[in-house]
Amino acid sequence: MDSFDSSGYRDSIRYGSASSFSLQGFRLPAHHSHLVQTPILVLGAGAAGTLITRTLVNAGYQHIHVLDDRGHYGGIWNQKNVYNGSRNNPIPLMYEQFRVEAAPGMGHEITSFLADLADPARSFGLPALPEIQKAKVLHVFPGDLTHQVVFRDERGEQHLEAPIVINTMGLGKPLSPSRNGVMTTDIPASAAGNRWQQVLTLEQMKKLQGKMLVFIGLGNSTAEMLVQIQHYIQAGLDLRYKVLTHYPEEVLRSPNYPRHVNGQIQQLYRDIDRPKLTKLAGDLEHIERAFTQARDSRDPDREEIISSVTFWTLEQTEERKQMRVRLADETEHVFAYDQLYTLIGYGHAKEELEALGMWVTDDYLGTIASDYDGEIQRLPGAPSRMRLYPGYFALGALLRTPQNPNALVIPGMLYRLADQFSSIVFRSIEYAMRQEACDQAFCSLNRERSVARSSTDE
Repeated sequence: MDSFDSSGYRDSIRYGSASSFSLQGFRLPAHHSHLVQTPILVLGAGAAGTLITRTLVNAGYQHIHVLDDRGHYGGIWNQKNVYNGSRNNPIPLMYEQFRVEAAPGMGHEITSFLADLADPARSFGLPALPEIQKAKVLHVFPGDLTHQVVFRDERGEQHLEAPIVINTMGLGKPLSPSRNGVMTTDIPASAAGNRWQQVLTLEQMKKLQGKMLVFIGLGNSTAEMLVQIQHYIQAGLDLRYKVLTHYPEEVLRSPNYPRHVNGQIQQLYRDIDRPKLTKLAGDLEHIERAFTQARDSRDPDREEIISSVTFWTLEQTEERKQMRVRLADETEHVFAYDQLYTLIGYGHAKEELEALGMWVTDDYLGTIASDYDGEIQRLPGAPSRMRLYPGYFALGALLRTPQNPNALVIPGMLYRLADQFSSIVFRSIEYAMRQEACDQAFCSLNRERSVARSSTDE
């Protein structure tokens, strides 16, 4: 029997990931018109939106509407800096007959995987996914199997209403560069430099020769850029970098193992056995090699990881731009820099989430209250149906929490699909029963009116 924590998460969902998903041939009964015609609105068409839309179409739902501000399936996997980079899925991924092998590999393989799911010409005869309406979602006003979505498209502000709404609105925007308990700064987001991982060409690298690059954060985005930089260093370019991280030296020296630091358990590398897939992918050789080279460098003027950073700021002198860094032992480092990358993750602002009808549980990360199947909570802790907005679901990055970090990545989405799809079917059955009850009431009312007219005629 499953157990639940205080947040309402089923224990098995905490670090859940799956390598595959299949409906096993399941189809809705086509003769049940109210069921297959249940109006479903999908917000967002990235990886999560593509996966759930394909699942609903394969199951036989016929009234699906998809809104996305880019206007095409695939989300960030259509961005050059993502599909030209590497991917780090530690296990093979399989949706029905579509497969991506385990990393290492290139991002464009995920792009092709999602394109195969979306494009009927590439999808082995599967039904076509609905055409996307290009639009920006502004508000969601959720209810009980009746939800109103306000959006803006080329015609202006529009409204749609549906009993089932699935919000898959992606990573969001770069997080604030200052985070209490990790690394803080007095620098606003607008001055925090580049906020997205980049794939740099040889010509771009040549322009960075002799300059100092600084990376805030030691995650996979930083590591992927270190792989590029070290490749060009080995090719003879004069490139220099520093990486700032809150992790202490003892964690960097034993990246595969948890360490107790100031009352917290910290581990640098991801643990693919738990699994916890969003941390540094040290199980991949090119990531491990890049990290180790930076950590073990004996030339800090060229390559260095500065550990135990608690605060950083930027300063401008008459001669140079410089960075001031404070460590956990209160010592400070000051050094010149030329280019800054703050790569510390992404999330949605509290105001944006509240406009989408969500209860925010962490203002910084932008986490929300939801059930194990992704159904959005109206009032956490309330009993039964009062706790929920029945029929309003989230999938993908919106479900990321400290207890469920894998929601960000495709293995976490595949793991969630089974529970969510089952709940969507139950909610659509409930909606169909309501519609049938309304139809019967309408017929009864018409009969009563017909009898009344006949009596009057007599």
